[in-house]
Amino acid sequence: MPREDLSHGEFRLLSWAIGLGAGVARPQGLASQYIAAVHDIGTDYRPANGRGYSSNAKLDFHVDVADLTTLTCYNKAKSGDQSMVSSGVTAQNYLIKERPDLAEIAYQYFYFSRQSEQASDEKSFYGLPLFAEKDGKLFCNWNRNRVQSAQNLEGVPKLSAAQQETMDVLDEILRRPELMYTMYLAPGDMQILNNYTMFHSRTDYIDFESESEKRCFYRLWLAPPDSIKLPESWREFYRSIEPATVRGGIRGQSYDKVCADFDKKHAKFLNMEIDSRPYGN
Repeated sequence: MPREDLSHGEFRLLSWAIGLGAGVARPQGLASQYIAAVHDIGTDYRPANGRGYSSNAKLDFHVDVADLTTLTCYNKAKSGDQSMVSSGVTAQNYLIKERPDLAEIAYQYFYFSRQSEQASDEKSFYGLPLFAEKDGKLFCNWNRNRVQSAQNLEGVPKLSAAQQETMDVLDEILRRPELMYTMYLAPGDMQILNNYTMFHSRTDYIDFESESEKRCFYRLWLAPPDSIKLPESWREFYRSIEPATVRGGIRGQSYDKVCADFDKKHAKFLNMEIDSRPYGN
């Protein structure tokens, strides 16, 4: 993407415009923001309301909670910040080969914290298996940080020893150098991830002192018009599992009529269906 002569605002707008051609943007957090500036504001990644995108911490392998993620780089970090991607399909194949007992556990429900960003009609946690299948396709889900946070929430079943071991072995497989694709995003680069098959992570980083040079990416979560049907187990979190529907994201606590009207308008533009529940529910 062009970057050299663009301000933050112009690059953000370009990222937004490209994304809107690919799908309906989904809200990403407590403030129901549709595009997120991914930069360090001093957030602690591990607490019950921690989010990795606003910290400089090393992140666990995870998926984002939408069909697609786009990440565009405006400024890179001074050092560190290596992006890492591992295939969930490959990870499952290794798990079946090396630990078939744990491969079965991965199809059980694990419980994930909403990190205190739940909407008014949502519980503080949700359940999803790490792997699920639909119409011959594998769907992958993982976020250790949210699973660990959920263990402190009332009503969440405690992890069994087998589930804990499954988490540890899965993370070990995902981090094997021969299975990871690694890269450093440079200004103007756009990374596009399919969150149903690809796990991603990054190393920690050191930022520049100058405000104008500090690391900054812009992130979109998208529901594309050519999406496929999801497993039934994903319905609670994604609100819809039907293909070509507006689904996923973190609705947050500021989702209002303006957000609902945007969703409806852009869904119509892309010939997509939309969740019929009103924005206040």
